[in-house]
Amino acid sequence: MERLRREARRAEAEFERLSRRLVPMRWASEGADCDEVVGRFCLTYDSGRPPDPDPEHGRVIDARRSAIEALRAAFAWLPHDLNTAAPLVRYLVEDQRPEEAASAARMYHVVSGDSIWGPLLAAFAAHASTQDTAAERLLLDVLPRLGARDQERIQSLDWVLEGEDRSSYSRLAVPHAADFRRRFWVLADPLFMTPGNESWVEHVCRHIWSRILARAPVVADMVRWAEDLEQLTVRYGVPVSRTRTPGTMTREGTLVEHYDPDQLVFTPPELLTRGLPPTPLPGRPWELDRLRARSGFAPLTVRRVIALDHQVSRFPAADGTILRVDGRMVLDSVARGAASIQTGLWILDSDLRSLDVRRSTAAVHSDTADFGFEASLPGRGAFLYSLEALHSASRLAGRARYATDPDSADSTIRLSDPLISFPWGLAELPTNRAHPSLRPRSHLVLAPADTIGLYAEAIGLTPGSPYEVRLTMERASRASLPARLVSWIGSRLGLADRAAPTRSEWVAAASADGNATIALELRPAATPEGDQVIRLEILDLATGHIAETRRIVRFGEPVRPGR
Repeated sequence: MERLRREARRAEAEFERLSRRLVPMRWASEGADCDEVVGRFCLTYDSGRPPDPDPEHGRVIDARRSAIEALRAAFAWLPHDLNTAAPLVRYLVEDQRPEEAASAARMYHVVSGDSIWGPLLAAFAAHASTQDTAAERLLLDVLPRLGARDQERIQSLDWVLEGEDRSSYSRLAVPHAADFRRRFWVLADPLFMTPGNESWVEHVCRHIWSRILARAPVVADMVRWAEDLEQLTVRYGVPVSRTRTPGTMTREGTLVEHYDPDQLVFTPPELLTRGLPPTPLPGRPWELDRLRARSGFAPLTVRRVIALDHQVSRFPAADGTILRVDGRMVLDSVARGAASIQTGLWILDSDLRSLDVRRSTAAVHSDTADFGFEASLPGRGAFLYSLEALHSASRLAGRARYATDPDSADSTIRLSDPLISFPWGLAELPTNRAHPSLRPRSHLVLAPADTIGLYAEAIGLTPGSPYEVRLTMERASRASLPARLVSWIGSRLGLADRAAPTRSEWVAAASADGNATIALELRPAATPEGDQVIRLEILDLATGHIAETRRIVRFGEPVRPGR
């Protein structure tokens, strides 16, 4: 048995040696600065997407598989030995054989009776097999049995928090820190639609991976395991490839390890110092796809996660506010040809407790699926909505997760947000939110010549009495300052023409119950560009009460990253 253990250790060392010696050579710019120094290591961020890694050398693959067979032979005689089981599970995972890794981890768990490493290895292998629900159960069960120091190390967010949140977190009292961690990981869950919290499971499994890697034999070109390597592993996972830079007269060649470029920043930035993230302005870069990220995750349960274009509108109701979220998902080439996708809307309160879940299936036309949901927002305060979509077969997912709040119920008149729609054309003007001619735009970046539909609802007007509607548009940068308003042309209602004043307004009568529906088809008379504020105002002529709402749209090109 001791001979088998020694042979396994030699095979491990041979793999570790070849995996560093047989790496492709890549030229690097001389004197490149570090973006961050982490202990003994220089961390740099690629500008743009890095080239795809070269295929792993055949001798490295063979050496890993030889190590697996040597470890498997030792494991057959020593199934209770952690120094045999841990590297065997690790190499099987790295060799893309997660089911075999899970089988070996379960065997160790049963035979060893190890109440700590047994479930840790089993959870690690279950996660690699995309069984995050099972991994999560194992981890939640075992973490309380760890020592206080290990619990604190795994639970701590010091390595993944960004900016001011990191320093603010260090000053939190213990109960407040625990509650913040709970909120942090709720928001870090890539999809509420899939079972288990993939980011949290991956975070804990990176700690497990770190402890396994710390047991690897030290060979040439390999530094001993220390806290700096543990931190990088927790932040970015294990490297997906290695390259070597050739030495020069002024600089020694180095071994460079590359992390997964497809990782996204699912962990929410500035949650502690700024709160829940608000809905972004139209045409902005996706905040999860940041170049310089403190940490990143690439969930194994999905192939790719993309931003969902969506429009959020609040409609007044007698007992609160109706939140309407309209989204669109464009399938990529892998998912193209799908007939339908799964969709859902999740509503959480300010404490991130679930209030409502709506699920449906959306039909795909060509490569695009349009879908929408409505949900009630009770009371006051901030709410979080998460609009999600998933094509299970191709594992393409989409997400939009931001904060919103109900409209003010203090006003006598309550007016909805202006809902921006595709134009009605020759169709009937919509008279309610379910009307077939109401086709909300989920993408609010418009061409300068676009004609748009605008739909809104008001309640609380004097029953049967006249009301006045005013519609204006101005550049967002000057929305709160006196400025010349851009004129609008009401192509269906004849509200204005090119010679008319810059403010469009008209008078109508409220219904017998004091409600009003506003539906217009409009196009700008001038050529707008950039962010524009559409301001809708309603005046009850019987009482003098006024309500106003706004919508920001963008004309022209989206904002480029970094601007």
